[in-house]
Amino acid sequence: VSGRRPYSRAMDGGPAPYLDCRSPRKEETGRLAELVDVPWLKGPLEERARTLAVTDLVPRHLDEVKERFLAQLDKIEAAVRERMRREIVHLQHRALEVEADERAGKKPRLNSEKIRRQAEALTDRLKLRLADIARQRDIAPMGPTICGAALVLPARLLSSEDTSSKGAVATADTATRAEVEAKAMRAVMERERSVGRKPTDVSGEDRGYDIESRDPKTGRLRFIEVKGRRADARTITITRNEMLAAFNATESFILAVVFVDGGAVQEPLYVPDPAPIFGPEPGFNEVSRAISAEAITAAAQRDMDWRASEAAPQTDETCSTTF
Repeated sequence: VSGRRPYSRAMDGGPAPYLDCRSPRKEETGRLAELVDVPWLKGPLEERARTLAVTDLVPRHLDEVKERFLAQLDKIEAAVRERMRREIVHLQHRALEVEADERAGKKPRLNSEKIRRQAEALTDRLKLRLADIARQRDIAPMGPTICGAALVLPARLLSSEDTSSKGAVATADTATRAEVEAKAMRAVMERERSVGRKPTDVSGEDRGYDIESRDPKTGRLRFIEVKGRRADARTITITRNEMLAAFNATESFILAVVFVDGGAVQEPLYVPDPAPIFGPEPGFNEVSRAISAEAITAAAQRDMDWRASEAAPQTDETCSTTF
């Protein structure tokens, strides 16, 4: 459920978002009772969660499963057809050879009629196997089941500290960060469109990445986490959800970093499969991890150098040196 406006809409909470939460302390129960006494919590939340699952989560999961499973079935079907048809053709040829021997007066160990029956039985087996594979292609989702629920509140809402003196500074800093992040998102969206892909902004859905970019030629999706930072930033913070998304989709996940120097937006730096620079998978209580901006920049540069070397044509001089 959306954090700032929990009553506005339902959305995907990402992979296990509750792992970084804790139970309320005893001294917080009074304030907690005030916070939960709101009209939207008394609404049909379970029905809204089920509607979200049916209209968004289940179809996306079904598409991912179909893409993987149908490709596997294609390979299985091709292998079954090739192996069994080869055996059928062999038996048919063998039957003709044996039949010729029978006409010549020879007495082979297996007669031609028996061999033909074996070929026919194998043909029937092939039809049954292909029918079974066809049935496996008919993939349909089951209805979603809600196993549990939790109300998650920002810890600062339970704090009794007077933060009024810090309000102006915090507001200004938040506005600056939001502006930098917005510029970074625009830069990456434009970069994706410039190379023919179709990006979609999913930053408000807490999926562990900000942009879902589809290649219209292949249908392949790229999951891009965008980080906008000032040019003098030394570290870049990666959240637990972002790390888990990177570890779970190593071939499709990309970390895009955009540095903003004053009003100038630099070219986005792409780091495909950034999991190695994130280090080991996050621990149970780990909320986020600070990664050196220098390490991320170096990883992006290595990827650009590798792609440039792959794309560079070899000259005669280069070939003669290689050989």
